[in-house]
Amino acid sequence: MTKKIYTLYYRPARILLVKTTNYWQTRSNSMTTETVISGNAKIVRSINRSAILNIIREKQPVSRSTISKLTKLNKSTVSSIVLELLEDGLIREEPVKDSNIGRNPILLHLKLQEHYVGAIDIDPEISIIGIADIDGSIASKSQLKTDLSSPLKFTRRCARKLESLKQHLKIRQLYGIGVSITGIVDPEMGKIVNAPNLGWKDFDILPVIEECCPNDGPIIIENEANASALAELWFGKEVQNIDNFVFISEGIGSGIIIDGKLIVGSSHMAGEFGHMTVVENGEPCVCGNLGCWEAYASDRATVKRYPRRQAQNGNSSLTIGKQLHQILKRAREKEPEAIQTLRDTGHYLGLGIANIIKAIDPEAVVLGGRITRAWKIIYPEIMKEIKSRALFGRSKPVKIFPTSLKERPSFIGAATLGIKEIFSGLRITK
Repeated sequence: MTKKIYTLYYRPARILLVKTTNYWQTRSNSMTTETVISGNAKIVRSINRSAILNIIREKQPVSRSTISKLTKLNKSTVSSIVLELLEDGLIREEPVKDSNIGRNPILLHLKLQEHYVGAIDIDPEISIIGIADIDGSIASKSQLKTDLSSPLKFTRRCARKLESLKQHLKIRQLYGIGVSITGIVDPEMGKIVNAPNLGWKDFDILPVIEECCPNDGPIIIENEANASALAELWFGKEVQNIDNFVFISEGIGSGIIIDGKLIVGSSHMAGEFGHMTVVENGEPCVCGNLGCWEAYASDRATVKRYPRRQAQNGNSSLTIGKQLHQILKRAREKEPEAIQTLRDTGHYLGLGIANIIKAIDPEAVVLGGRITRAWKIIYPEIMKEIKSRALFGRSKPVKIFPTSLKERPSFIGAATLGIKEIFSGLRITK
């Protein structure tokens, strides 16, 4: 009989736990519904452990008494679980010395340099492989020019590079490996279903990485937009008090966060807004259709549009990223054609975002990618479209801002996929 494993994609520190005689419940501060799953004392303790660990992650330094107040758990339960976390090397204690008080409190922090995760971020041009600590900080990373000709060979190369980074850092075991891929993936099967920008289709990527990394923790596959949304949820500075937002990646993939949870859909295809039609019978898209949002608002579309305004051929020998860099540079130098090209991209971004706002009703939309370097140019155009198309009947405007993540969001997202395995601590099997 095949076991089904359910993973919780949510901001765990906002979950409050209530134990009753026959069941446990999870309640989020922002949730309007309850999730009830039958279980036993071990499951209840696992959930409590996850909640406490996540509160320490988000609130550190934090005391045991504060944790007890936030979780509504009694102090003895908190102390017992904290002791487990100390023994497992996930947290550390730090006494606070204050001569003005009697008994100095002991505060809790995450313990770093003990539990590392791997991150593989496969991009059509440059892929990033790295190792991260449990707070999302990058211990080591390396870049590889993506070889699109053979998904098998290139995936092995990425996995072997990860092993090389492990050896360099003298890390015996990774506690999880996250893999972020542009395109449609099936995380349960560990398979790339269709990645048009990579030219990869029906590729079983999970067994390849397992073969190269047999001694590490679980391997989690996710598309780059969802991984980026998770990275923003866990580590983004601007969304710490926002539970409903949409992340839009540079390839115009979209990750949807509702009530602090990632929405993936019945076929793991939620958020494929890049392939909604915005111009009937318009530009051809890599998916094979015409007039898709991606064909007008992506980095590739911006680069393609620029030579038309220049009335000359583009430099096809350069990557999309390098060509976009040139456009951004020329816009900073006040070149009219470059500025107008970016304004056009802002217009099309706003057109698609307006549709997303009407469909999802988020509190915020977060943009990632290199195009955000031209924020002063694209933002007014985005807002112009949103104000004219999406805000009727709303009591307050939607916040639109660029990601605060310093590394490429999909790379941090790959690391987050591994990190959340440590912090969730829950597996319910049927």
